[in-house]
Amino acid sequence: MERAVDVLRDASIWLRSLPQGDTKEKQQPFKKHDPPRKPDAVWSKTKEPEILLETESFEKKKKKPEQDDEFDFAKAREKLREKFEAVIAIPGEIKEKFQAKFLRDTAAQVDALETEEARSGKEIDFNREYDIIELHEHIFVIGGAAEGQGSEPTSTVEVFDCTTREWREIAPLPVKTTACYATAITGVPGLVVVGGFGGWKALNTVQLYDWVTKEWQVVKHMRKRRWGCYVTGTEHGIVVAGGCDQGSVLNSVELYNMKKKEWFTLSPMLEQRCNFGGAIIGRKLLVAGGGSGFYFNSAKNTAEIFDGEQGKWTKLPPMRRKRYGCAAVAWKNKLIVVGGCDKNGVDILNVEAFDLEGHVWLNMPSMPVGYSLCRAQIVQNMLVVFGADGGENTAHTYAFDFELNSWEKYMELPQGRNAYAVAIIGV
Repeated sequence: MERAVDVLRDASIWLRSLPQGDTKEKQQPFKKHDPPRKPDAVWSKTKEPEILLETESFEKKKKKPEQDDEFDFAKAREKLREKFEAVIAIPGEIKEKFQAKFLRDTAAQVDALETEEARSGKEIDFNREYDIIELHEHIFVIGGAAEGQGSEPTSTVEVFDCTTREWREIAPLPVKTTACYATAITGVPGLVVVGGFGGWKALNTVQLYDWVTKEWQVVKHMRKRRWGCYVTGTEHGIVVAGGCDQGSVLNSVELYNMKKKEWFTLSPMLEQRCNFGGAIIGRKLLVAGGGSGFYFNSAKNTAEIFDGEQGKWTKLPPMRRKRYGCAAVAWKNKLIVVGGCDKNGVDILNVEAFDLEGHVWLNMPSMPVGYSLCRAQIVQNMLVVFGADGGENTAHTYAFDFELNSWEKYMELPQGRNAYAVAIIGV
């Protein structure tokens, strides 16, 4: 009995020592820890991004119902812009939804978009398309042979930021190559470097650079070894045409499907070509110039066009000048061909443009210097030409301003190189 009384007394003393109900702060010694809060935006390259639009912190910042002040949408939009600054690439569908919700002013557009999404039930394919945000144009100078090293290939890759106008070196190629070709990949933040010469044999390698991961990888090899070929990115993948293998000039064409990760053979060109120019206009691939042999004495002025819908090649009117080692770009329904040399090895300054609508070749202002082997790209709405022949003029690049209808110096290359590839990544 005495033992029971002692227990009850001790219990009473313990209960009286506990905090009372009117205490300002209740002690909860056994309170469980709250689970960690998810971040507002999580980016994954291989699975759907998780974007939490109504987070706990967002709820705390909301105005109280009794206040009549309107919510400051401008500040909210600016906050959301800051959160997305760290994201390099997001799928197009997610970007559109983000813009509809926070970069437009009417709620009706948001409701219509969400209704349409619910009705369609379409799943987002994150391997199919990316939108690059907060990314301006960058010029990649890839591989080739360094000055003073003869024809020995290099793995060096340098990038020129067109906004800051500064050069920097990035991770080298996995496989050294010269006389290669490069192109950006349609809808994907990356580029590919195809073929080339590996010092003693032609290569069939395909090296992919991912702008998001900043890494190179070698994907499935081409069916043919090629150097001096032409490569371009399409909505289906990568198209490779012509070039030279170990002992002959090719007219074969291959397509690499990015989704299926497989090579397919397309209809061959009407003529064998190496070191020629080409570009895509609409769903048509146009090629011009080049040579039927390994040297400039085989220069040609012929041109042809591939219709993707019909799957066949058709001859075009010939250029006015024969060009070996030329380059080409597409601009406003025209194929512009620059550079190269004739059968005598004389550099061609004349610039020609094929008007796809008029089906005729037109003259443009001539280049200030000649390049017997050149590369060309559209950069910041200008035609930029790079000399890749290792000559005295190759340290400088020149740009044609379409508005001013004139040529000017654009930039200097950081070191002497020849037979390199050039590609552009940007928006």
